[in-house]
Amino acid sequence: MYCVGEQRDYLHKNLTENSVSHSFLSCIKDWEKTSIRKIQEVAEKPKSDLALYMNETKSQIKQSLNNIKNELELSRKLDNYTGIEWTEWMEQLEELRQMFEKSSTIDIVEDNPSQPFIRVIRRKNFETKKKSKTAITSALLKTDYNIGDTSYTTRELLTRLNTMTKSNKKPVNQQFAAPGVHKQLL
Repeated sequence: MYCVGEQRDYLHKNLTENSVSHSFLSCIKDWEKTSIRKIQEVAEKPKSDLALYMNETKSQIKQSLNNIKNELELSRKLDNYTGIEWTEWMEQLEELRQMFEKSSTIDIVEDNPSQPFIRVIRRKNFETKKKSKTAITSALLKTDYNIGDTSYTTRELLTRLNTMTKSNKKPVNQQFAAPGVHKQLL
């Protein structure tokens, strides 16, 4: 019982100090900064590509508008244009307007949707099971106990205690007392 009390006190002390949650929060903050930096780095190329595309498109539209303007001025000076030329200019203007208003050549595509770029941190399920009054939470199962000259893992000690509790009998040749004490029965 003394061991259980010590382990409980130790675990309670660790819970109140919050050192574990602080280290996890620190890891999450690092993960957040790294993820944001990676997103910013990856976003730079599409942003610059889009800006370049938009500038080229505007240049092409401006150049085409200037060409139409020059043809119109020349035709006015010469007073020489046909209905076919007028229809062609109107069609060109309509194409340029659509090109400007609709960016149909731009689409957002995910590289590999099955492999997300940002990794998500998830909480693992932590379950404890009550086996008997002598059971200790699974977090304590890695502790070793020395009773006399014999060393027991927590699992071995619990098995031995559970066996004794179920049968309400003590082993013939030994009895458990305070930790570190091993008594032989006469």
